[in-house]
Amino acid sequence: MSGTVVVGVDGSGTARKAAETARDLAAALGATLHVVTAFDSDRTERFGSGSNQWLVSDADKA
Repeated sequence: MSGTVVVGVDGSGTARKAAETARDLAAALGATLHVVTAFDSDRTERFGSGSNQWLVSDADKA
């Protein structure tokens, strides 16, 4: 059997356990595993002057 297993994570211990369980399930089913997370894109800001621009985002934490 094949298919897709999707699991959401947030960096917590319970999310890690969920990801490990999803990994095992996907392996047992021969499925593709997608591990997803989300972040608040409203915390992205652009700073700069002229052609020098910097993008500050919390996306790297996700």
